[in-house]
Amino acid sequence: SKWPSPAADEDRDGADNRSEFLAGTNPINPASHLRLGVGNESNGTILRWSTIPGSVYQILASNDLKTWQTLGQPRFAAGESDLLQLSSSSEIHFYRVSRVR
Repeated sequence: SKWPSPAADEDRDGADNRSEFLAGTNPINPASHLRLGVGNESNGTILRWSTIPGSVYQILASNDLKTWQTLGQPRFAAGESDLLQLSSSSEIHFYRVSRVR
């Protein structure tokens, strides 16, 4: 049997096989993908993302999509999602989540 291409999107969920492998999601299950969102809640602006329990994630932030800086310490995922309250004075407009392990 031949391995699928890293650039292919086997489950047609918008994430290629390589990205899903790095995120720890299942590349043949369209319901298994990293979801990330920013929203306003009663206690301020929240960054929320889906996680795989037992994994460790690092949040990165950028003003220009070229230079990225870590935002806080790596975070252990105990459940299927995590959130981080963002600073209201922040000029950062772009965020990404990286699965460290």
